[in-house]
Amino acid sequence: MNKFIKISSRFNNFSEEGVHENRVLFRKIETAAYITGVKKFKLKTEEYRKEFKILGKIRDLQLEIKNMEELVNKEIGIKKFQQSLKQELEIEMEKIVKNSSWFSKSFIEEIAEAAEKIENYQIEKALKKLGIKAVNCMEEIEGDSDKIHKARKILKRVRYSLEIGYEKQTAEKTDVETAKEIQELLGSYIDSLNLYYRFCRYERANNSDSKLKELFKENVEKKYRNILEKRERIRSDIEKICRL
Repeated sequence: MNKFIKISSRFNNFSEEGVHENRVLFRKIETAAYITGVKKFKLKTEEYRKEFKILGKIRDLQLEIKNMEELVNKEIGIKKFQQSLKQELEIEMEKIVKNSSWFSKSFIEEIAEAAEKIENYQIEKALKKLGIKAVNCMEEIEGDSDKIHKARKILKRVRYSLEIGYEKQTAEKTDVETAKEIQELLGSYIDSLNLYYRFCRYERANNSDSKLKELFKENVEKKYRNILEKRERIRSDIEKICRL
């Protein structure tokens, strides 16, 4: 099996590391299906969309707990909120363990074989298409978190497309790293925004209105300003790595 798509020791293991690795595996399979254009691969990945969304929710909760601990970890209100996140995480973990019909190894092997046969022109075509979408999103991000989220998702696919190209020696390692850097920059904002919204819902449900909400809000605004300040560089980097 090729280096891009491979079954790790945590396949169907839903520990914290396992959740991350299974999500990456899905993203790589999805990217390979996108580039090959093979309809049956695309249809198969759609079948597992429900499980992937649960994994995404689990990963979001894991990151929110981690991000929250980096902000404050001694306030009593935060401790209660943290406990509520952990309880929700346990519920989602039970769902994926009990109900998962995750990818079979034979399917992974089949699409990995198809990924081996991807031609350079297919990668170039995919990157240009994704690059145009990402640049358009970056031009419309001001005041629109949905556009930032969409750009982040596109950059994930750009990154994995470049990884296929790197394996075939048609893309530079620095391009993969640039795509990852942009993806993580956008993701940091989205993760902070989701945490803020979740804390607001928690306070409403508990009829409370603490000053801690401002702390979360300030964190979101700081990361949003960081994206706006770097927007031109981001757009330029996208054009470079996607060869626009």
